[in-house]
Amino acid sequence: MSTKARRFVSVAFLGGALLGAALLGSRASSSTPADTDFHKTYPRTPGASGAFAGVALDKLSFPGLTLTDREDHTVDEGGIVLAYSQGNDVRLVVKVAVAPDSARARDFVDVELHGVQSVLPAAVDPAFGDYAFADDGGRGDAFAVGALGNIAWSVRVDRDAPSMPRASTVMAALRANAVPGAPTYPTVHVSLPNEVRVSGADITVSSSLTAKLRAEGAYVAVGPRLRPFGPGPVSVVAQVVDDLGRVASARASATAK
Repeated sequence: MSTKARRFVSVAFLGGALLGAALLGSRASSSTPADTDFHKTYPRTPGASGAFAGVALDKLSFPGLTLTDREDHTVDEGGIVLAYSQGNDVRLVVKVAVAPDSARARDFVDVELHGVQSVLPAAVDPAFGDYAFADDGGRGDAFAVGALGNIAWSVRVDRDAPSMPRASTVMAALRANAVPGAPTYPTVHVSLPNEVRVSGADITVSSSLTAKLRAEGAYVAVGPRLRPFGPGPVSVVAQVVDDLGRVASARASATAK
């Protein structure tokens, strides 16, 4: 494989790619000519039975690499992104999405495939998934993506760096840490007062896990309190993730006056 073909996608690029993934995902149900051509290129394989509760992410480790960054997103927003570094350079990026069903997991794979410039052959190793593709003739050298039942994952490796694992090795680690069972998601609830003043309003969050908060039309201050930028629509989103990579979110909206 050429150096150009192996060009590594940095975390900064993947941050932008998540937005593109969301846009592509929102068009998944359309029947444009581009979608038709895509599904001719990557025909769906027969659905697989069985389900997975998630993936034990804390057990993932790779010699010579350190987990230096992590972003948690729901399946529709691109899944969980794990960045592993060698020194100051990101060398391995892993995405994991625990979906409620196999259809949503395969949608995740389709979004990932839309971001690949060349057509990938089907994966040779069935451990990659029941709907899976990889470079290097399907063997998985620098890139592999797949869905196994209701879970999906993708792997990008900078194979031009010394002592880097093959994508196939990383995929094997993911498969080894997949936990059978029902994908039961954590619960989270968030609410705002009926009346939100520009001076701010308390945010009420209920969950057994620590929630991360983000706001729209406002910012989250200590309290936690929602501080609107001015009169108008405001929202707060609470997100939680458990140790098997199951992400749940809740939203509350109001109008600041």
